Amino acid sequence: MTVTTLPRARHWSDAAACAQHPDLFIPENDGDPDYTTAKRICRACPVIEQCLTAAMAEEKGADRHVRAGVRGGLTPGERARKHRQEARAKAASQPPRKDPADTSDCGTQAAYQRHVKRHEVIDQACRDAHTEWQRERRAAAKSAGAAV
Repeated sequence: MTVTTLPRARHWSDAAACAQHPDLFIPENDGDPDYTTAKRICRACPVIEQCLTAAMAEEKGADRHVRAGVRGGLTPGERARKHRQEARAKAASQPPRKDPADTSDCGTQAAYQRHVKRHEVIDQACRDAHTEWQRERRAAAKSAGAAV
């Protein structure tokens, strides 16, 4: 039996300019690294977009201290800032969430009760709905022969 080895499919990182100089992109010291050279090399890299996309996906939600080195042309702090900006933009583009417990609109007995529970100002529509609810309750009790 003959075993043939298939060639490895090329990955975008195979074409990355940083592969030649990994020490420039992820410095060994924990001080304030100078990323100038690494960023210059990144700007000319043919796969800068794929690199940034991969970094952002891998680091999503990561603490800023976990991020390391220049990736996709951005420093750890710049990537963290980009994550925050994207999160804010996503939150701003979504409609405001309604309180899940708030299933009633004003002008109903349920809305009146919600206002009372939250110590809110009760609008006239809710007052009217509550008055009507009380009348109906009294009428039902009266017809049933019970005292309210």
